[in-house]
Amino acid sequence: MKTGDGNFTMTNFESVSKAVSETRKLVADFVGLLASGVTISSAVASQSVYSGATSTLTLGSASVSGTQVTASVSGGTAGVLYQVNLQATLSDGQILRMSTILAVVPDAF
Repeated sequence: MKTGDGNFTMTNFESVSKAVSETRKLVADFVGLLASGVTISSAVASQSVYSGATSTLTLGSASVSGTQVTASVSGGTAGVLYQVNLQATLSDGQILRMSTILAVVPDAF
């Protein structure tokens, strides 16, 4: 879901798109998945090609703010679908992950 600030808030397997030259932030909110008193200790972002030519996106380091994990994404190849994962390690040892399919589209000038 696109928010008013231009970021995308992820839900599992919702698809989003970005142009090749854009840099966007992906946000995964784990609020409904955290038990009382449990916090996010660390986070990591990863990506893989879901469909199309073998290529990579540039992912920024994942950061944690309260119940949210955020990472920036840039680059990629037009016409390729990527699976982007934001993974949270919790204070109780659990590991949670949210994934989205990101379509990279050509720049429109």
